[in-house]
Amino acid sequence: MVTPRADILANCLEVADLRIKEHQLDRRGQEFLHLHGGSLAPLCCRRFDYIWAQSVLNHIPPDEICRLLGKFLPLMHA
Repeated sequence: MVTPRADILANCLEVADLRIKEHQLDRRGQEFLHLHGGSLAPLCCRRFDYIWAQSVLNHIPPDEICRLLGKFLPLMHA
């Protein structure tokens, strides 16, 4: 039986959250989000110092990377 990708991802995010708490790093305010389908709607009206996309960009064609970074740029602190 194949496990749906969302379940795998949810488990990974749960593990990441547990690791943050385990190492007492949760006071820093990290947040792990799954942006389903690449939608940035959950990030509306928020600003970020950095965005971490581990093992994502190396699986995307260069023109899509440019498009994605262009979508993130307005969300970054100046």
